[in-house]
Amino acid sequence: MGWAGWWHNMLGMLTELASVRIATSVEQEKADPSQPQPADTSGNSRERYQRSDRGPIPAPRDIQFRSQYPRPWLGGKWTLRDIVDYELIATFGLLEATADLRSQLLEGLYIIGKRQIEMGKKGDPFAIVVPREQADRPTVIKMLQTMTYGGVEVHQAKNPFMADGKNYTAGTYVILMAQPFRAYAKDLLEAQDYPKVSPAPGVPARPPYDAAGWSLGMQMGVETIFIKKPFDADLAELMQIVLPPGKISGTGSQYILDHQPNNSLMAVNRLLKKGYEIIWLKDEVKVNDKTYTPGAIVVKGSGLAETMRDLSRSLGIDAVAADIPTSPSITIRAPRTALYQPWGGNMDEGWTRWLLEQNEFPFETIHPEDLRQGDHSEKFDVIIFPDLRKEQIITGLTGETTPPEYRGGIEKSGIEALRTFITGGGTVITIGRSATLLMDEFAVPFRDGLQGVSQEEFFCPGSIVRVLVDNTHPIAYGMQNQANAAFSNSLVLEPVPSFSTMDSSIVVRYPTGNILQSGWLHGESYLHNKVGLAEVKLGKGRMVLLPIKVQHRAQPYGTFKLLFNAILTSATD
Repeated sequence: MGWAGWWHNMLGMLTELASVRIATSVEQEKADPSQPQPADTSGNSRERYQRSDRGPIPAPRDIQFRSQYPRPWLGGKWTLRDIVDYELIATFGLLEATADLRSQLLEGLYIIGKRQIEMGKKGDPFAIVVPREQADRPTVIKMLQTMTYGGVEVHQAKNPFMADGKNYTAGTYVILMAQPFRAYAKDLLEAQDYPKVSPAPGVPARPPYDAAGWSLGMQMGVETIFIKKPFDADLAELMQIVLPPGKISGTGSQYILDHQPNNSLMAVNRLLKKGYEIIWLKDEVKVNDKTYTPGAIVVKGSGLAETMRDLSRSLGIDAVAADIPTSPSITIRAPRTALYQPWGGNMDEGWTRWLLEQNEFPFETIHPEDLRQGDHSEKFDVIIFPDLRKEQIITGLTGETTPPEYRGGIEKSGIEALRTFITGGGTVITIGRSATLLMDEFAVPFRDGLQGVSQEEFFCPGSIVRVLVDNTHPIAYGMQNQANAAFSNSLVLEPVPSFSTMDSSIVVRYPTGNILQSGWLHGESYLHNKVGLAEVKLGKGRMVLLPIKVQHRAQPYGTFKLLFNAILTSATD
């Protein structure tokens, strides 16, 4: 959002101030500008301002005077009043400046929009083409709707056309660059190539402070093609982008759905809620001249016709009625799902909760004391841990200011309860750093392949990377054999020897080259052949380790299925 104003030909100003702990003042030791400051070894600077429970926090280390920072903060008492005052000064300063320069600014903003249109007409790029017929059509529409929410103009081809030497069919979506918000569309969809700028000869390039790659098409698994040269096409601007209804065809007692659209799994949730029988075919199958990859969804039950028409129309997915030949399959029941929420809140848990709600996965929120109480095999099929450090899960909140009822984590009793849950047939899914819980406490045959590696050797703060996928594994049904994944200071898995009673499967792996697709990646070789998703069997149950950000801020639609499939396969017959 820091650039959204600029790319919409508006003034944009990002202000960010040190925080206080829920409006509680912070005391910070004073820095002495005449003395050299010690190196910062305490990690995230924001945590230093927010996570101290007692005593003053260390003195500020960045006290270098410079033009953009003329009066460095030297420490002392920092209050909510200071934050409000700083923001008011910045806001009123901006308002006064824009009021004084109103005519000049309006003229300048008009000129910027006009220049954007002129640049788009010249080409390189001239347009961004989005093919209509893709594996996950509803997600194509979702991406285009997201673009239009930001004011981007989207057209659709009335007839076939040619661009950059390639033929495109009627119905293809076209985002012309000759529009005022050209820069916004380009920024959202192009691959980001973060500039490698060195402050001096022989000095390593400055790494990005935050996320460096956010290409929306890559994240959503939607093909977007940048067209360099101008072309002619009969286009109609779409005033509103709606999800076209899916198609119902064929005759027979059962219905088959392709596993590739995310909406197919929303359909599974609706069908299970209504009591229909769901099976996933393990092998490739051909039905009515269409070949379905492993994981094709077969629906059985009485009175299906009207239900399938409603699902196809509302979710934009195709369904084929047929008498499906018998073949190896998995029967899917409605999973009883628990999502772990630590006391004190966790951003990744919030995003995961929102994603499950949006895709109609029923779940129950559980807290540390719930896991401490014992076995949950009779209540749940799967327990999901969001991106959390192991210490946050086991120890939880311990500060003196924390009310007693919110102190502590799952502790030793919770770990043993999880072990009983898994060996009895349950599934535990760990997202991001929570995989360390399984590495350290359950001896899964993997370790963090980046443990002990410094930032100077490897750094990827927030980018899009290429991964290889075993789409014959049930967790990866509906995926292509390659995908783009969100990587943000993530763990990577490296196989290690373990007990013979543990059977593991590697579902997602990093290739040995061409890994970075958008953003910044320093030290690519540390990812070569490492693991991005693994399943480990223990007793009658299993553990699913998801160190990659499969649901990062609910944006990477292209990897949602890895989480959805892991949940749905926790309840099988």
